[in-house]
Amino acid sequence: MISVKTPGLSRKSLNNERTQWGQDDFLSHLTAAFLSDDQTEQAVYKKHFSLGATDFTVSSSSRNTLNAITQALAHIEMPQKEGTLRITIHCGFSNQSQQFFNQLNALSGNKVVRLQNNRFMFLYNPGLEQSIPTFSFLDHDTGQAVFWVADEQKIPWYGLAAPFRTIFNWFFANQGVVMVHAACIGIGDTGVIIVGRGGKGKTSTALSFLHNKKLSYLADDYVLLDVRSSPKAISLFSSAKIDTASLLRFPELQNISHRPAEPYEKKTVFFFYPDRADQLAKTISVKAIITPNIAQATTTTFRSIAGAQALIDIAPSTIFQLWPENTQNNSFASMATLTKSVPSFEMELSNDPREISQSLVTFLEAL
Repeated sequence: MISVKTPGLSRKSLNNERTQWGQDDFLSHLTAAFLSDDQTEQAVYKKHFSLGATDFTVSSSSRNTLNAITQALAHIEMPQKEGTLRITIHCGFSNQSQQFFNQLNALSGNKVVRLQNNRFMFLYNPGLEQSIPTFSFLDHDTGQAVFWVADEQKIPWYGLAAPFRTIFNWFFANQGVVMVHAACIGIGDTGVIIVGRGGKGKTSTALSFLHNKKLSYLADDYVLLDVRSSPKAISLFSSAKIDTASLLRFPELQNISHRPAEPYEKKTVFFFYPDRADQLAKTISVKAIITPNIAQATTTTFRSIAGAQALIDIAPSTIFQLWPENTQNNSFASMATLTKSVPSFEMELSNDPREISQSLVTFLEAL
């Protein structure tokens, strides 16, 4: 693992016993391979999106690739308007990019590479644990970003459910908005953040919106949180990841656009736009935090808990997935502020999905 943290463009970055590659050299090679005028001109297909007060643009040289990777963002797509954040998708290898990766792998020992300074962020995964090679890059000063994947046909389920997650995390952290590992649903302007480690019922609780038209949906796994004034959640992805066992609880999903799980994958990815467009909220005021617990009871109940307990349920899984350290610190501070600003509840789930849905409606209407 290589992690470089420098205030400026240090020349001591990637190195081994044979040679070294300064950050300025590294960035010049990356620019030549992915951000040159020729590369930019090839990315002729574009989509534009609006997220809170931020507009962003995603471009690619392939219309099919652009459509596939941005499907989870379809609910926030807007008419043509160039964004302050501009993400270019690159797939496969060119002569220039192959040279870049050959040098990168030689110097890093084919390991994960993390590079940062006050301006640039770079995260490279060479394809460990059966994943495919990818990298994310962001220039904070220009708003230029790159998402590269070795083979667009093999993007894993979690990459399609939450595209550009690393880039969004970096970019919005600079805006005072943090990405948290949580689900979010609501009624009207009133919403709840749903937290908890895997297997506790977070996604199943969020999918209660499928059973009741009063409920709106913002997220099942990642949501943007803004606590600079009153707490507010911003929907980033209109998708959900469902394991096979949970599919039986939600027959409504049969008619929803989805990407089936491959034999070696864990979950099917569902895309709720446009099928459930009328229930997709873009932003909502957060009035409470819910920690679900699968109790298999006959009725769903809510019990008030300390904010410290809710922080324990949300903070570790969020921080574990974030980098760099300053992003982790900002995220923890925002989550701590949230738990002090709104009440927290443990939600004991019944074994009836429709009863859970109605209980949530009653709970939200009482907030």
